[in-house]
Amino acid sequence: MSSSKLAWQEYGKIANNFQHKARYEDREDIKQDIILRLAEIASRKTEPLTLPAMFKSG
Repeated sequence: MSSSKLAWQEYGKIANNFQHKARYEDREDIKQDIILRLAEIASRKTEPLTLPAMFKSG
């Protein structure tokens, strides 16, 4: 499995930890927003995004 695919899976796991805070009908939207935001942050960094940084950003 490529490292970028693993990164997206990790972003999904992080998003799952936060989506319960949204209203039921908005949960999938929130999940997608968090995943995209993490990918955006990771693309700006020169080093890998750490797990604690992902939780702080999410």
